Amino acid sequence: LVPGHRPTYGAGQGDLRLPTMAGLYKSLAAALVVSRAAAFRAGVPRLHPRAGLRMMGTALPTKIVIGADGFGEELKDAVVDHLKTKAGIEVEDMGTDKYYVAAADVAKRVQDDKSTKGMLFCGTGMGVGIVANKFTGVYAATCENEAAARHSRSINNSNILAMGGLVTTVDDAIKIADAWLDQEFCAKPGAEADWWSPEVEAFLSSKFPEIDSIEQDSRGR
Repeated sequence: LVPGHRPTYGAGQGDLRLPTMAGLYKSLAAALVVSRAAAFRAGVPRLHPRAGLRMMGTALPTKIVIGADGFGEELKDAVVDHLKTKAGIEVEDMGTDKYYVAAADVAKRVQDDKSTKGMLFCGTGMGVGIVANKFTGVYAATCENEAAARHSRSINNSNILAMGGLVTTVDDAIKIADAWLDQEFCAKPGAEADWWSPEVEAFLSSKFPEIDSIEQDSRGR
């Protein structure tokens, strides 16, 4: 840069080309994808977002906000009791209401605090999931087995788990809840996932801007 010279933004010879915000965003996204894939190939262990706090002995508890309707109440109560016995879990039981009210209440809490996760229970887990997914930034997954729970976290980064009191036993629900909480996003969902690869991880790491764009477009219709 020449002192006193004001840079221009044109495309002519000698003009200073300053990167646009869109260009910077694309460059950063591309660098993230490459770095994640390279780390995966090199076997570098993935650190959880709270890993630094854990290392310092000041790990924050995982906040879980939970709600249900009448059909899911018994299953909710059993899972709440189980989660309260787990270290590092802070449970807020919001009680029961109509399924769509319960779903909206939990979804709003998750939407407002990105570090909070949610669990919802109704007869099938589908009704609460449908309503919760109407909230921007909420990714509710209805799961009936452990594999689905792990995949919903690994692939979809779900932040609300939905289950059904009419279709899921208490024992299965506890296993599903534990699998969901243990699984990290963009991490291999178990040793049997032989389809996992650096390319899959790179895709998962970079997909959300496009998903956000689709969501914004849908809300304009």
